Amino acid sequence: VEQRLKMMEDQMNAMKAEMARVRAESASASKVADLEAKVAKQAKSGGSASGKKSNMVFFRGGYPRQEHSRSGELLAGGTVGGTAGLNTHGKENGDGWYVGAGFDFNLSDNLFGLTDQAELDAELMFDYKHLGSSHNSLITGFSNVAATALGVPGAPGTTAVTTTIKNQVTMFSLSASPKIKFLPGSNFRPWIIPVGLAINVISPPSSGVTVLNPGLMTGVGAEYKIWDNIYAGADFRYQFTGNDLKEGTNGGVPLKGTGTNGLTTGAYLGIGF
Repeated sequence: VEQRLKMMEDQMNAMKAEMARVRAESASASKVADLEAKVAKQAKSGGSASGKKSNMVFFRGGYPRQEHSRSGELLAGGTVGGTAGLNTHGKENGDGWYVGAGFDFNLSDNLFGLTDQAELDAELMFDYKHLGSSHNSLITGFSNVAATALGVPGAPGTTAVTTTIKNQVTMFSLSASPKIKFLPGSNFRPWIIPVGLAINVISPPSSGVTVLNPGLMTGVGAEYKIWDNIYAGADFRYQFTGNDLKEGTNGGVPLKGTGTNGLTTGAYLGIGF
């Protein structure tokens, strides 16, 4: 009996030793797995940091079109009080060219946890639009009236007194918008701007002699990674400014209002950083 008890005790001790060894190996394997996971995560993070640039600065240019021409306004062609001889000598048609720049700042790589197929950026952009030229009929009118008062031969509206001042019809826009970019990590990246805020400065001033006009801007576009962190893209944007700068009257004579609704379409070159 003593011998059997001794054998049972030895077997139990052996089992305890084996269990202790298994526990130690399991703990070690778990630690190794955790360490490997951390290393893999750090490697992935490091690779992303070195290969992916979430922010971008871009330079753009192309074609703008305004829905309404500015011809016929007080300071951009037209007439002053309907007086003969003060008609504009030129007009612009709302087409032209634009140049601008901006940058995208990454806010979320996964659209705040909604999807891994899109990221959210904040875009700040400005552009300068050249929309043609016109002749300032207001200055022409004052020149004619002043010349007549001084006894210069010829009356307003005759060819004896002709003064025209040429205007460059332009608009400067500053906008801030959320931008949703799809397919993170891909070379081809389509994007949309649901809606953003734009502040416009027009020149020459409207018939009401105002220059600022806010509006809403929406847009779509796409970009392609052509080399390293250099991207080439194209976009289409439309700006809606509501009631615009409304028309009015001058002594009962209608003065044309200024409309700033319009679109831009063109290309851009971006650099990730």
